[in-house]
Amino acid sequence: MALLHLQSFDDTNTDGHPGWSSSTWTTSGVRTGTKGIQVGDSLNQSASFSYSDQPSTTIVGVAWKPTDLGPDPSRVIQVDGSGGGVDLALYLRATGAIYATGPWGTSSDSATGIITLGLWHYLEIKLVTDNTTGSYEVKINGTTSFSGSSVDTQSGTSAYTTQVYFYGSGSSDMDRSYFDDFYLCDDTTSYNNDFLGDTAVHSLYPNGDGNTSNMTGSDADQVDNYELVNEEPPSSTDYVGSQTPGDLDTYAMENLGSTAYTVHGIVTSVYGAKSDVGLKYMRHVVRTGSTSGAQSDNVSDTYLLTSSYVMNDKAWNVNPVTGVQWTEGEITAFEVGQETRNTT
Repeated sequence: MALLHLQSFDDTNTDGHPGWSSSTWTTSGVRTGTKGIQVGDSLNQSASFSYSDQPSTTIVGVAWKPTDLGPDPSRVIQVDGSGGGVDLALYLRATGAIYATGPWGTSSDSATGIITLGLWHYLEIKLVTDNTTGSYEVKINGTTSFSGSSVDTQSGTSAYTTQVYFYGSGSSDMDRSYFDDFYLCDDTTSYNNDFLGDTAVHSLYPNGDGNTSNMTGSDADQVDNYELVNEEPPSSTDYVGSQTPGDLDTYAMENLGSTAYTVHGIVTSVYGAKSDVGLKYMRHVVRTGSTSGAQSDNVSDTYLLTSSYVMNDKAWNVNPVTGVQWTEGEITAFEVGQETRNTT
């Protein structure tokens, strides 16, 4: 898998994406795009992202802006293992230094003054979870601040992680902090299996009909379907749908706006519900400019739909048509959509 998740925080107002909880998505603390998350309006407040992939090597990147210093030291970010134990937690000292704690104990401090209040920093962690051969490395703005190897980084009975926490509080940890441009990877494939570096995550929206418009819109036709699925936040009153298994709708998407980007991966998001009885599913679809026809056979996972609207996210580590890393040109030309299914 390698790329497990990306999040720009731009495209919903609450915790609408699966896995996220207790976070305030805000326009106040923005590094790129239109929104970030804000943590620290109440005692011990945290935001979290849970995942089921069970990586034994966990690579996390996030932009972080602390605004005030709470008690010395103040907790910043935490990676939990199986059973909810802490495999690694980072803390900020009043000196502007960072250090880590885990089952092995406490790391050495980074250099003092590496963190400045009120400025954005890009924080990255690479954690190998194991009772004896575990390791960790922490980078700030692309430079390794400290690391450890051959240590116990496994808090639970199993050697994998399940959740990342982001902290901020006026009483026991950081006062208000902002986070943006989040990524999560493991090391299981040839791409995105290590630090990605200072990363920006952009949200792109449909801006035209694609090659396939099989679904009927809430306006009772199949014309300009993209206009029914490009709202932010997503709407349950403007929609497209079909009761025919295998029907596809794809949409032209906005461009990144720069040819200088290295595209590490994409996450497609579909906000959907079922309108019929029985088990109903949907599947994410992508189409690249180099392949004719919408790609319904691109090994995308199916998602069980319920009668309530929910957001479904799908990470694409590589282009499913070429089997290699995405290019900016493919993002410029690609289409995104969904397929109706009665079976998995």
